[in-house]
Amino acid sequence: MASPQTIQQLLNPGAQLIGPALAVEALRRSREKSGESYRLKKWRLDPVLYCRERLGLDLTLFDKQVQIVESVRDNRKTHVRSGHKVGKTVVAAGLALWFLDCFRPSRVITTSATWLDVQAKLWGAIRQLYRSNGRWFGMDANVTSIKISDEHYMLGLSPNEVESFQGHNAEYVLVIFDEASSLEQQFFDAADAQATRMLAIGNPLLTMGPFYKYAKDSEWHHIQISCWDHPNVKEDRIVIPGGPTREWVEGRKAKWGEHSPLYLTRVLGEFPEEAEDTLFPLSMIRQCFDRYRKVEELFRDRERPARFGLDVARAGGDHTIGYQKETVQSETLLIPRFRKVMDLAFTEHHGSRMKVANLHQHERFEALMVDSSGEGSGLADELFAMGFPVTRVHFGATPGESDYFDCRAEMYWQLAKVMREGAAIEPDDELEEELSATGSARSLKEKSVDGTRRAVYWLMPKADIKDKLGRSPDKADGLALANYVYRPGGQLSGGLMKVVGF
Repeated sequence: MASPQTIQQLLNPGAQLIGPALAVEALRRSREKSGESYRLKKWRLDPVLYCRERLGLDLTLFDKQVQIVESVRDNRKTHVRSGHKVGKTVVAAGLALWFLDCFRPSRVITTSATWLDVQAKLWGAIRQLYRSNGRWFGMDANVTSIKISDEHYMLGLSPNEVESFQGHNAEYVLVIFDEASSLEQQFFDAADAQATRMLAIGNPLLTMGPFYKYAKDSEWHHIQISCWDHPNVKEDRIVIPGGPTREWVEGRKAKWGEHSPLYLTRVLGEFPEEAEDTLFPLSMIRQCFDRYRKVEELFRDRERPARFGLDVARAGGDHTIGYQKETVQSETLLIPRFRKVMDLAFTEHHGSRMKVANLHQHERFEALMVDSSGEGSGLADELFAMGFPVTRVHFGATPGESDYFDCRAEMYWQLAKVMREGAAIEPDDELEEELSATGSARSLKEKSVDGTRRAVYWLMPKADIKDKLGRSPDKADGLALANYVYRPGGQLSGGLMKVVGF
């Protein structure tokens, strides 16, 4: 049997003898390195096995997730559209680590809808998987980077800086687009020029843009994941914590209807097909949400007046909601930006009055548009008595323009117009539901105008929308009020709408 000194010389010819213990350690490390090399080669061919053995995901990967992993191995471009909470982000994180680990040196570039999404969602999953499984590169993961060398690294990049996607050409490059529905064409073009693998994954939010376009492109391998595919729903028990449940899926189907855009996108993972006459198409709502994310940090243009819309709670679970409309400038564009600045779960006037007073003192609103159909009437009087520029709005009053059935219809048509023209609206799932429900039932209705019967624009009654949603559309009303401008085409009728403060 060879002595430790002989073994050492075989491993490192010409080196001085260094002692038996160190020689044995060198042999052990050599064997470990050989074993690790074998595992990496095996895992390179079987990323599902990698996710199980290296990352410990053997209990959480279900069949649709396995399809994604194998598609990235086998296809240059993989397109995944899915319902909510089906585990797409953890799969993307696992694939990012598989590629970085098994292809050495390699480069992994990731981005998402917003910089916060990059840091918290995808990279939150990457950091957790990497740290909890041993930090095998011998270093920690930073907030959005793991750098092994100048040629071997993983980066999370801001969606606001497409130029940062340039210059990553190498033999092995994986680009991951998380929340891909919100990303613009230039990111896909930059990735296509250098990536050996691309994964675009997200909810099918918009019926426009590259993610929608590539859903029908034969260059991409397509996978669709419905919430009905999830083990929690299939087995009607919690198999994977945090995933959708049978109760939630069936509840959405009953609440929204199986043909509604919300059910198609959030549950089935399918792009919505909306009627042409929909007042608030889901794609338009989500475009406004995406636009807000891009201009959220911009300062308000103080030379342009702000407006405030207040929908006052009546009873039960209703909320008193306030939205602010302001103007921001992005390059040469002036963009109306709406953000929720007040949300009170009670009808007590003192708290509402003080909150409005504080907001007005800071923002100097041009107008306070207050829903005065019920409980808000008294609050409007109190705010007016304090010297604020209050406009009392009664939803059922005669509109300023005769093309509408009432003020409520006029108010919502004005909102739809400013949204189509490029408004930015603070994202909110409940607001999305309320706008979708309100705008899905617009139609024409006959009304006597100046003694003549004519067809005018009409909306489903608010009570019917409340029955449909299970709550009052407070956020949609507050948003619409913030935008509403009463343009009288004649006399106000019957005192139903009283304008004060102008």
